[in-house]
Amino acid sequence: MKYYELLKFELKNLLRDKMNATMFVYPVIMVLMSVFLFPMLFRMEGVEGEGLQITMIIFVFALIGFGFMIASVLLGFSLLDNKDEDTMQTIAVTPISKRGYVHFKLVYTYVIAVLSTIIILAGTKLFASGDYVLTYGSDTVYLFDSLTYLHIFVFAISSSLLVPALGLLIVGLSKNKVEGFAYMKASGILIFIPMLVLFPAFQSAGQYLLSIFPNFWGVQGVLNLMFPSLFLSGASLGFYAYMLIGAVVCTIYSFISYKFYMRRAI
Repeated sequence: MKYYELLKFELKNLLRDKMNATMFVYPVIMVLMSVFLFPMLFRMEGVEGEGLQITMIIFVFALIGFGFMIASVLLGFSLLDNKDEDTMQTIAVTPISKRGYVHFKLVYTYVIAVLSTIIILAGTKLFASGDYVLTYGSDTVYLFDSLTYLHIFVFAISSSLLVPALGLLIVGLSKNKVEGFAYMKASGILIFIPMLVLFPAFQSAGQYLLSIFPNFWGVQGVLNLMFPSLFLSGASLGFYAYMLIGAVVCTIYSFISYKFYMRRAI
């Protein structure tokens, strides 16, 4: 019961801030963009062949990566609000404790990340899968046909484990919300780092040069399903192997960020 009341308190605090409130509707905004805006861009004059392929890959990267970023931003801003308002001192005298309060935030932001990822990818597959189509010679490939709802669920579970790593690291480094916002904007590049696999040096076995980046594993597993002719090679693993390794790597990074944050802020 105490966690239910705490959740209501948290949601009330998050929703009173316009930026945080926007994060809650962002998955729906992304679905609307993927269903209406992106397909319109695909059909623009001059966007065809390799240009269409690259354009579609960029938008798919955005769809894949924004779920965990949304929750990381929520976690970061929520903890920075606590720091600015010195809420942790109030929490310290309650039965929950500071550490328990942080754990609670990690759990609900992880759930938000999972749900956001599922909404974005499943919504796109449900309403616009016919618009994400590439032609290779005489073969027509429907990208979202290869990505099942089970794949989406497993990817969401695995990739969302990165939320504590990013959110806690940013808060641990920041003195206030202004610094935190700057770090969060800079961290957005993390979404697109796996795009380096488009370059020959990072294809086949070279892909593992990117393995130190925690989001590489989940993204690469999805790309191998959706773009097999581009990314699948003899050096590639199976989808579930990528997800498992990605979950382990994200958990390790999250544990390190957790320790760093607890030393700096608690």
